[in-house]
Amino acid sequence: MSEGADIGRKGSLFLSILFSFIGAGLSIAAILTPSWQIVNLREYGSIHEHGLWLDCTRHSRDGNHILQRYATITEPLHCVYKFDYDKYSGTFELEDDNSPVGEVNRHKFYGWHTSTLILLGFALLTTGLSTFIGACACCHSSLAILFTIITLLTTLLSAIAEGIFFFFSHRADNRFIKGIVGTYEQRVGTAFFLQMAAAFCHLASFIIALLFTYFSFASSKDSDGFSIQRSSRTNVTNIGR
Repeated sequence: MSEGADIGRKGSLFLSILFSFIGAGLSIAAILTPSWQIVNLREYGSIHEHGLWLDCTRHSRDGNHILQRYATITEPLHCVYKFDYDKYSGTFELEDDNSPVGEVNRHKFYGWHTSTLILLGFALLTTGLSTFIGACACCHSSLAILFTIITLLTTLLSAIAEGIFFFFSHRADNRFIKGIVGTYEQRVGTAFFLQMAAAFCHLASFIIALLFTYFSFASSKDSDGFSIQRSSRTNVTNIGR
């Protein structure tokens, strides 16, 4: 029983840390990718990708063209950092946020962008901390509970960050962009789904961490029971002598 519990303990710890690493990698990819929100402004022939700290635009050339070189679906991205926003330059303060020119006002930091970044940053830090504690828990079973708690904290931070972005991105003032002809809807993009996958990976890591805690205590209990039994037999032998 002790040997089986030890194998289960090591295997569950390895899987839990593996899922944590996968979740952290997906979160990093989501942070670096600008496609949290995507909108296709067809009347301007451009696709806008709005991220947490980086926004990109690419020109779209749909339809039939005489020249083959114009038949490409998209062109390379042209990106700008949100921290390069200057409210005194261009038309940032002169246009309505919902106007076609005022769309540039979306290329700046908002509170929900900052909150999402901060929570994801803490999630990455707790992932590193849980990995370190998990490595120590491999030799010290008493750290199994702490490892599980930190893994749960990582899961919550990741899920809350995803929830905050989802809530604010679906508000009408953030979701729709008015053009001259029509109104365009921003949809969540690849980065959003990457972070969603990261949250599920952290959840899987937490569930497996619960198994690790169970096997750790089972292994520790069997070890203590064996020691007590061996000690009692030794004492009985000594008394007989």
